Amino acid sequence: LQFVDTVTQRFLMSWFNPRATTGLAGYTANRTTTSSTFVELHTEIRIEFLVFANSIVGLHFQGVTGAGILSGVSYTAFAFDGTTAEDIAMFFEQPANANEGGVAGSIEKIGLSEGYHFATILGRSNDGVSTATWYGATPAPGVNRCTMWARIDPKT
Repeated sequence: LQFVDTVTQRFLMSWFNPRATTGLAGYTANRTTTSSTFVELHTEIRIEFLVFANSIVGLHFQGVTGAGILSGVSYTAFAFDGTTAEDIAMFFEQPANANEGGVAGSIEKIGLSEGYHFATILGRSNDGVSTATWYGATPAPGVNRCTMWARIDPKT
């Protein structure tokens, strides 16, 4: 029997000794899409975890995105267990004097069913033509890579 407890896979929990835990994942390369609907940009930013039915899961995202063209927009959203975006979305609209800009956001989720879940980041372009970019480990100088943190609180 093997137990897994890494920053991207939190698969240990105890009903009798509950403790909060955290997760962390980020892009290792630039991720892009031209889709006008939300898609998962890459599975490497997923954080997998176990929860009790009354757990609270907090997600936090920060990073730099680019919209591809002047007045283009890149949208970023959280998702649990698939590609349905949560109601919290972040966006960057490319102004005339910048190629990229910072985005950040947070969400808390309660009511997930007991057991296995994953959280991920979704992205989309505003027009389905321009290429929206989320920066990874080798971005332009001074640009922060996109990272997601999770905090899983076992009981409310």
